[in-house]
This record gives sequence, structure tokens and C-alpha cells, in this order.
Amino acid sequence: MGWFGSRERSAADAATWQAWAAQHAVTLEGTFPAISFRADLHGVTVGLLPVCTAGDAEVSSYQVWIPLPIDTHDLWIARHHLFDSLARSTTDAVRTLGDRVFDRAFLVISDDADLAERTLGPAQRAALLAARDRLADVRLSGSAVRTSLPRDEASPEELMRAVAALTPLARAFARAG
Repeated sequence: MGWFGSRERSAADAATWQAWAAQHAVTLEGTFPAISFRADLHGVTVGLLPVCTAGDAEVSSYQVWIPLPIDTHDLWIARHHLFDSLARSTTDAVRTLGDRVFDRAFLVISDDADLAERTLGPAQRAALLAARDRLADVRLSGSAVRTSLPRDEASPEELMRAVAALTPLARAFARAG
């Protein structure tokens, strides 16, 4: 049995991804479900990478990423979640920006106290908050904005929803960069 419990379902999902790729002139790398690509979608470079859980060869999720015109270096931003207290207790690099709504929504970690302030202006914070309202998971690290699609929920439609949510964020960084 495959991930979805049937070979028929897995074959149907593979066919759906292949049809979407042909429609959008995207070359899928790998064999379903371990597919990946980097392509231009509606004027934005987008990447899709399969993610396997440690010690497991099965794809557990996909990482959707859009490159940014800046390198955020050691700045790491993610939605607040259950591990916040662990992060706060193990590092003194947790930063707040004085924006109550943003500071409640996101965990910002950086060894450079000024980096978060320089990188996350009002437009970037607003775009992160807007993406947060549309996606379960939003992260900024290195030179990309990222989200995850759980394997059992991943589809071309969900990918395009994620891209639509992340694109304003990428454009806010492009304008500031």
C-alpha cells in the first residue's frame, strides 16, 4: 500500500501533478511522490521540495519556497507554536519589534539585534501577517520565504494557494531590497 492507502489514488495524484506541470510549462524532477521543481509561476520564481521525516523514506510533506532578493543571514522567523517556550529558554536571541500584533504572531530569532529591525519594516511585517492568515506555516530564513504542504493535503491547487499567499511577501522584500 502506498501513502494514501491505494495505488490507484497515488497514480491519480501523480497524473494530476503531471497535467498541472504540462499546463504551466513546469518540468517535474523525480518520481511521484518525491517530485520537485523550480519554475516561474505568474512572474515569481517558486520551488517545491519533498521532505522526508527523519529515518523514513516516505515523503511526509513538501516545502514551497520563493527566493528573496536579500539574504536574511541568521534571521529566522516562524509562526508562534508549541516550541516557543523551548526556543525562548534555550536562546537569548529571540527578538521583538515593538509591533504587538506581529510580535504575538511570529517568533523572531537572530544573534544580530538590529537585523530584525532593518529587515522587517512595516510593509514586510504586514505581508507576513497576511500570509499567516492564509497559510498554516510561514517561515523566513536565509534568502527565501517558505511554507509546508502536508503530503496528504498537497495538490497543485494547494500549491497555487500557497504561492498566492507568499507572493506579496516576496514582492514586499523586493521593493525594500
